[in-house]
Amino acid sequence: MTTATQRQTPHEFHAAIRDIDLATVPVMTTDRRLPRKEQAKLTRQLFRRLGLRGISVTCPNYSMAHSVEVRLLKREDYTRDASGEIEWMTDPAAVANGAARRRVMDILGRAFPEHGDRSDMMTDYFDFCWSVD
Repeated sequence: MTTATQRQTPHEFHAAIRDIDLATVPVMTTDRRLPRKEQAKLTRQLFRRLGLRGISVTCPNYSMAHSVEVRLLKREDYTRDASGEIEWMTDPAAVANGAARRRVMDILGRAFPEHGDRSDMMTDYFDFCWSVD
């Protein structure tokens, strides 16, 4: 068990993400035109309220930036085959990292219902609010 000031390990983080009941995730805002800095601030508050630690939420300041970057704790204990390659589709660490990313996207979808990805690949129109890695 970690204290409030310690970061969670990736295994603890993945377990904490799995244990969150999506029905209890509060709506933080429905304003899609919210400035990115305010969006990042609300996202940090959300993760703090849910008891998730070690997540990096940043508001990039480069030209043409339009999303809030969310970096998750990742497991790095990948299993390599005889040739040194990682089987990304079946490796337990890779599968757990993918499941955690999808779960965080579900949480963000509940907390920010108007912030869904509205990009259109056919027209090269990109309109997304989150960059989750």
